[in-house]
Amino acid sequence: MIHPRISNGIHPRLENHARNSQLAHGYLLIGEVDYDRLARWICEIGGEVEMYRHEVRIVDVRKIKEKAYTGVLARKRKCFIINADLLGHWASTALLKILEEPPAGRHFFLVASSADMLPDTIRSRLIELYLGEPEHSYDLKPFLDSSLPVRGRMLEEAGKDSLNFNHFLNQLESWARKNKYKRDLLARIQTVRRVSRSLGIGRKMCLEYLNAFI
Repeated sequence: MIHPRISNGIHPRLENHARNSQLAHGYLLIGEVDYDRLARWICEIGGEVEMYRHEVRIVDVRKIKEKAYTGVLARKRKCFIINADLLGHWASTALLKILEEPPAGRHFFLVASSADMLPDTIRSRLIELYLGEPEHSYDLKPFLDSSLPVRGRMLEEAGKDSLNFNHFLNQLESWARKNKYKRDLLARIQTVRRVSRSLGIGRKMCLEYLNAFI
């Protein structure tokens, strides 16, 4: 399956998450992003926008944390758009904590020209979406309907490179969000994202681990 090109500046998976009230706490938007279009879209879906387009320092992260925790009881969606290309090492370290345990109704959109601009500890907490080019994706139904041996071969294909690996995880994560009996799988997916990058554990081994809980 091939997703259409991004025509309006908003990724179709992002629109789908918002439409189904399944907006994740964090996204990494990779490619050419129209900040103003993204901000308008957030307003359209009922969100309040905090924009950080320039260099993000530790003092800025402190402000982000303060604003994230302000008004939580009001239950109004608040979204932070952050230029990850200008996120320094110490600022990214400071940002990590709130990405790990964000307050309810708080969503973070980190924008980067390349995923490699961010440390693995940050990337593992975010859903990566590529803008400005077609994105390959997986139809999970054939995988879910297959026997274990066939699944093994499909997982081997999905683990061949990092792009296929991330696309498979994204689809699996989307499926788990819709399946109330598989919500515990979301935490395991995040664990797999983290250990595959920070510890260098093989992609196929990580997918085989997840397969036991699908």
